[in-house]
Amino acid sequence: VLLRAMDMSREVGLENINFDFILGLPAQTGETFSQTCETIFGDLRPNHASIYLLMVHPQTGFERLKQASGELFPSLEDNRERYHLFFDIAERNGYIVTSAENVSLKASQYSHYQRLNWNGYERIAIGPDAIGYIGGTQYANLGWKQGYKDEIFQGRFPIDRSMTINDDELLRRRIILGLHNLRLDLSQIDKEYGVDTKNIFAKEFGELERRGLIKVDNSIVELLPEGRKYLFYSQCVFENEGKSDRQRGRAAAGDE
Repeated sequence: VLLRAMDMSREVGLENINFDFILGLPAQTGETFSQTCETIFGDLRPNHASIYLLMVHPQTGFERLKQASGELFPSLEDNRERYHLFFDIAERNGYIVTSAENVSLKASQYSHYQRLNWNGYERIAIGPDAIGYIGGTQYANLGWKQGYKDEIFQGRFPIDRSMTINDDELLRRRIILGLHNLRLDLSQIDKEYGVDTKNIFAKEFGELERRGLIKVDNSIVELLPEGRKYLFYSQCVFENEGKSDRQRGRAAAGDE
């Protein structure tokens, strides 16, 4: 059925089909995950695929299940092994690794949202938990459990939180995007922002290089295989939430 759906999608002109893989689902095993990867990359052959870790949010069915039967959920080590399995099977089937969580059949195909998000392009968030960015402010909508529908029916913006993004935050996001894409050219970033990026973040780059997560060669920074394992840590080194002006609620969206 799924193979036929893929064929029908392509017949009507949908040429860039993406699959999202989720690590950490209950009852997920190495065998079932491997079979899924082999079927999708070997038989279905989508143009692009991404891999993410299951986030268990409070007051959800997943949280209740984890509290009642935590043994159903894979361990952190299991998830790490399957993360690498995803890339191994994808590459064996002719896919190209385009970032630390994306593969594609062609180098020109990539996660469009990721670049919109980290490069600061404006976008409107529609739907529960969606993330938008308007007028220098990033915001997230409420989820279903947090009253998204109620706010809509009351004629109010369903805003959960927002953050005004300053120049420092944009620069950090540009670096993080480069890490996600496995490689960044600091000389290009210097031209874009008019700063000496390598000098400003000498401590951060030095720490990641000492840990064997990145390689710095003049102005080129490459995320090493070990860095892909600990991408979240590498990203956190450059995050600086304290320098961003945070506001909460509808007032942050101009509905004061």
